[in-house]
This record gives sequence, structure tokens and C-alpha cells, in this order.
Amino acid sequence: MTQLRTSPGLCGGLRRRARGGAASAEQDANTRIEQMSAAIAVNVLTNRHARPRDVRYTLTVHESEKPGRSLGGLFDDLGAWRPPPADGKSEALAQGLVALDANVLLNLYRFGAVARGDLIGVLQRIGERLFVPHQAALEFARNRLKVALDTREELNTGASQAKKRLKELSDNLLGLMRRTGVPTEQFEAVLSGLASASEQVEKMLTEALADRTWADNPSSSSDPVLPLVEALLNGKVGPCYPAELEAGLRKQAIERGRKLVPPGWADFENKADASGDFLLWRQVMDEAKRRGLAVLLVSEERKEDWLYKVKNITVGALPAMMREMREEAGVDFYLTDVSGLLHLAPRVLSAPVSEEAVREAQVERLSDDLVEGMESYEVPTAGSPESMYVVLSEFAGVNDRAGRGVTRDEARQIAKKAGMDPRGTAGYYSMDPPLLITGEDGNRWITDTGRERLRRLSRLIAE
Repeated sequence: MTQLRTSPGLCGGLRRRARGGAASAEQDANTRIEQMSAAIAVNVLTNRHARPRDVRYTLTVHESEKPGRSLGGLFDDLGAWRPPPADGKSEALAQGLVALDANVLLNLYRFGAVARGDLIGVLQRIGERLFVPHQAALEFARNRLKVALDTREELNTGASQAKKRLKELSDNLLGLMRRTGVPTEQFEAVLSGLASASEQVEKMLTEALADRTWADNPSSSSDPVLPLVEALLNGKVGPCYPAELEAGLRKQAIERGRKLVPPGWADFENKADASGDFLLWRQVMDEAKRRGLAVLLVSEERKEDWLYKVKNITVGALPAMMREMREEAGVDFYLTDVSGLLHLAPRVLSAPVSEEAVREAQVERLSDDLVEGMESYEVPTAGSPESMYVVLSEFAGVNDRAGRGVTRDEARQIAKKAGMDPRGTAGYYSMDPPLLITGEDGNRWITDTGRERLRRLSRLIAE
């Protein structure tokens, strides 16, 4: 765009003539100024080296037209793909905004008393930098009773299954020893050990169930977790959106879901209203922008619309989310789970964390639908050879016959067919080496190790 500035002499003469004449003379002078300016502009654009004697001008050239413009570096426009600094999460935990997803708070109902106390202690150390989006608080309030009841059912079912397995083992050993002629005293010593193990298992599970009896009465005020959460989150829960704004954001979430913009698009596969993830994300970005602090979001999310994975190895948050946080709030974004938080807390926050708490946090018992919950099946026999055989053989069948990976919905149906809670197969992915993996397309595949295990199970079941 050309910027023009006429000389004082030219304008001065025209203005004097305009002031000395009538209205028509003034109009004529203005017309002459416009005509001369247009002529000068044409001259400048057609011959930039010809400079009218009475005109001084400056020429603004578009950035892309400048000769010799500098080139950028690898991550100048790809910053979200740059590997995060090794101490990025630690610095965010020490100085940044630490936001909690609902599934972190719901874990307090799944943990035993020791792990629960350690997690509460860590969160207390964060102080005023702790933040819970309104959407997370809402999902916690909606789902806490269901999680408490589900956890108690799982423990009861686990106790029954443990007793049943120990009884089966005892009966099998009895028959084996009789056929092999094992001396009676050795046989009795083995049975005594099994009986003692059974009693210990029953005692541990009884203790674990002791603080969950209140869940039988939803109106009970003896909930041991809720008072802890209320005290922890006093003054730390974000506001809800006005109704009109929230309605607009929900429409935006649907549009983002269609375009596979993270987070939350994966939920639209099986939910009528799946805008919760985006509302939470928007609230975190709003608070990060308000405070100007780097964000560490603690969440048990496992879905592909949150995590960047390469060959089943979780690298971190999706680059698209890191970029959006930088563009919207101007800060860095990090994502970790409860296990990661507990690993960092002793060094960064000087918070005591027991090995028991770390072990509980590492248990792969949370599905990717943790907040909303899933169906519960009567017998979650994830470790039985029969159930493992069904799962692995079904996966191999789809992979080989159809030549594709198993979708998430198919994986759930396979788990149900095997008589398992869908969460029971999570351990197959975390074994070293894993029996199942999630491909880059988000579908599931059986590994070579899984195929070898399937062959061994086939022989075992045949015998």
C-alpha cells in the first residue's frame, strides 16, 4: 500500500485559493487535490524510481516481497512438536497451575486409606495453585456414589473369586499328591499354607471393604472421602459458564468433534452429549490465561484424543493441545496421571509418599470411560486362562481374517464375551512385553508375544 504526503507549497497554494473563493472554488480545489493525488499514486506504482518534484512519499512493501527475508528454524512454527524439557513437568508442579480432572478425585474412592491420605497430602502441598475446573467438580459430584458402589462390588467379586481359586488349587493339589504318593506330612504342610493364605486374603479384603459400607445408603453422611475433598477444594473450584455461553461452547465441541480436534472427539463415537472434555479444557485454558502460569493437568485419561502415543508408548499430551494452550493462554501445557504426580511429589514438593500409594496408582484398573462409568459384569476373571484364551483368540481372528485392528467397541464386546469387565484387559497392554497393543490408528492388535501365549493356552486348555 502506498502512503502519500504532499508538500507544504502545493497544499498551501490550494488552501489559499480555497479560502479566497466561494464554496464552488473550495469544491474545485478539493477535486484538484484528489485528481493530483490519484495521478501521483499511478505514477508511483508504474515507475517507482520517478519521484515527482513536489511530492515526498513512502512505499510500504508486503513482508513476502522483501528481498533477502530470513528463514526460520525447525521448531519456529512447530513448537508443539519440540520434545518438552526434562524438568518441564517438575517446574509446572512447583510453580505452575495444577489442574485436576474428575477421575483424579474419584480415585480417592478407589484407593485404600494409606494411598488416599498420601494423595490428599500431595494436593494440599500445591496450595493456591491447585485448580479444579467446574466441569470436573460437576462430574465428581455426579459419579462419586457410583464409583464407590462399583469399587465395593469389584472388591466383593474379587474376594469371592480368590476364595474359589484357592479352593480349586487345594483340590487339584490334593488329587495330584495322592496320585504321586507324596508323604502325608508334606501334603498337610502345603494345605496348611494354602488355608493360611486364604485367611489372609479374606482379612485384607474385609479391611478394604470396611470404609465402603456407607455406600449402601446413598443418603449416609458417613462418607469418609467427601469431607476431605470439600476441605481440599475450598476456594479452588472454577466458576460455571453462563447458560448462553455454555450452549455456544457445546455447539463448538460438536463441530470440533466432527473435525477430530482434541480433546473430546473420541467421546462422540458413543455418547449423545460428549462436550464435557472440551468444556473442561476450555475452563483450564481460561484459568491459565487469567493467571499466566504454565499448566500441569493431572488426569487418568487414556484415550487417543488426549495422549500422543508412538507404538503404544505414551509421549505426552497431543501436540495440537500444546499448541492451542500456547495460542489461547500463552503458556506451556503438560499432562500427567496420578502415578506421575506421586513420583514427582517427594522431590518437587517434599511431600511424603508411600510405596503402597504408588503401587495403587499404577494399577491398570481404570477404563477410558472412567468418569461416566461402564457396565459391570458379574465375574471379572481377567487372570484366568480361559478368559485370556477367549480374548487373545478373538483378537487374532479379527487381525488375521479381516486384516485390520480391533476397534474399541469390538474390544469391549470381546471382553464381555470372555466374561470380563472391559477394564480387565488393560493389563494385557501393560505387560512386559505386552500381549496387545494399540496401533497408531487407535485400533488394537495382538503381538507376537500374545500369539505365543495363545498357543500355550490352547495346549493347556486341550489338556
